[in-house]
Amino acid sequence: DTQIRRRPGRTIWPPMLRAGLTSLLALVLSIGAGGPGEPPTRLDGVERVVRLTEAVYVGSAPSPADGLMSLAELGIRTILSVDATPPPAAEAAKRGIRCVHVPIGYDAIGPDAAARIAKVLRDLPAPVFIHCHHGRYRGPAAAAFGLRALGLLDGDQALAAFAAAGDPDAYPGLRAAVTDAPAPSVAVLDALTNADLPPRARVGDMATLMAALDHHESNVGRIAAAGWTTPPDHPDLVAAAEAAAIVDHLRTAVELPPPDGVDPAEFVRHLRLTHAIARELEAAIVAARFAPAERQRRALAAACDRCHVRYRDAPPARTNGKHPAPARKP
Repeated sequence: DTQIRRRPGRTIWPPMLRAGLTSLLALVLSIGAGGPGEPPTRLDGVERVVRLTEAVYVGSAPSPADGLMSLAELGIRTILSVDATPPPAAEAAKRGIRCVHVPIGYDAIGPDAAARIAKVLRDLPAPVFIHCHHGRYRGPAAAAFGLRALGLLDGDQALAAFAAAGDPDAYPGLRAAVTDAPAPSVAVLDALTNADLPPRARVGDMATLMAALDHHESNVGRIAAAGWTTPPDHPDLVAAAEAAAIVDHLRTAVELPPPDGVDPAEFVRHLRLTHAIARELEAAIVAARFAPAERQRRALAAACDRCHVRYRDAPPARTNGKHPAPARKP
């Protein structure tokens, strides 16, 4: 039997499951940092730290210095980043902490990511710290899903775990994943190897990232045209999720090699300014402040247009951000 078998109020595990999962099951505690309902804790270099079990913590992305030191003092042995930005694996390794990068979006937890999240919780050294960027949405969702996928929580308990550590109402796709996304089979988990759990996942090149950015920016435009509600012809679109994806893509773009022939400093400066606009857009949407959101949407569209004119649509050869002089005719 390669599937987890469930009975009312009880879970029967196949004998092939790792000893680490047995330990994880034995360590499940009340949800919260120090008990039911306790708010998230701030540590040096890490925000919104919540203990879901003795073996699973969630929070924001840790800083490479103070944050990793705080996690090491907690006894964390594995860091799982579900953010677009990979974790500081080299610095973490110096403290005896392994890092795994499984980026997810705000709309769902796909089968591949679901299997890797469950694999980390089942087989890698505990305690495990799961983080996204802010520690409010994707990280808590991934942790709650993983605990449910392993049979340690039922759907209602997983949703309560999400609520204890974050905000399950902001992104319907994440909420649905926590309660309803299919759990990977034991056979699927057993088939995954260390090579499937890298410290840095491949996120694509700049062209791929910018294509995705354009897609999400267009989706925000569709939502705005529908009066900041879900467009009738696109019932899958959620404004906050689309804006959050834009923020993530821009933050990741800053770390990628710039296109050939551009001034790297100028290009990164433009990305950072655009990222700041996108963050304001996301904040306005989450707060349901749609007049400011519309202003920021227009500012974002203008910034994207400027980027296209300067870097995408113009001739590729540049020197210090300036077009070269035209070649003289013979």
